[in-house]
Amino acid sequence: MDELLALEYRQRQWSSPMALASRVARVADACAKRQVAAVGLAGLMSGQPTPLRGTSGSALLFGFRLETVDAAIAVGQAIGKRGFTGIYSWTDRAEREVSQIPPSFLAGWGLLHAYGGDQVWVDASPVRVRKAMKSSMHSAESLRPLIWMPAPDRFERAIDGVFLDEATRSAVNWVWVPGSGINRLGGLGGPTVPLPVIEAWHDDGTRGIDNLARWVLGDKLQRGKMRLATIGNMPRRWLRGVIEQR
Repeated sequence: MDELLALEYRQRQWSSPMALASRVARVADACAKRQVAAVGLAGLMSGQPTPLRGTSGSALLFGFRLETVDAAIAVGQAIGKRGFTGIYSWTDRAEREVSQIPPSFLAGWGLLHAYGGDQVWVDASPVRVRKAMKSSMHSAESLRPLIWMPAPDRFERAIDGVFLDEATRSAVNWVWVPGSGINRLGGLGGPTVPLPVIEAWHDDGTRGIDNLARWVLGDKLQRGKMRLATIGNMPRRWLRGVIEQR
């Protein structure tokens, strides 16, 4: 079955923008050599994160939680030169100068802007979410689609029912959240799923690049290992949160 594979990168975990871009470039190279399809920019801008026309099977989409302009340019060049596309959101650590970069500038490298990365939205009131959605709709009038990339909390939760309800009412095209990284293209939207939610695997650099590429291609062994890693991390995140609350 055709799949959309999503990989997420967080600038705060890397020593420099170049270290982040180097990792992204190496992953993109490994996937390109294996002829992994990219998500087409035209489709992405119309709200349809699907493979380029004429390709089939799995497609790879990158996502970035960024803090600086240098990092945005570096990762944009890294994926753009290799034919891939992605989305990005500014975190609460982002510099003031990021507001001076028009989204159309980074779109030239296949990067589309997403909202919500500067705050945690889990357990937010409906009024707060509704107000933020309205603001993003106004800002995105000249550049679609309307994408949200909410900041995860310490348990790696990014959204809840209140957020999904308000996002659906606000005509958000899709939402990016941390997760398994494997998304069925046939399940992104439709009568039973009014708002597509794309789950992304968080690449923190601990996995081998060859293993990541094999995971993208559907290697059963790597899929199993990644799935076990996701399950194994959940109790530790929960326990860490309980300890910190005491």
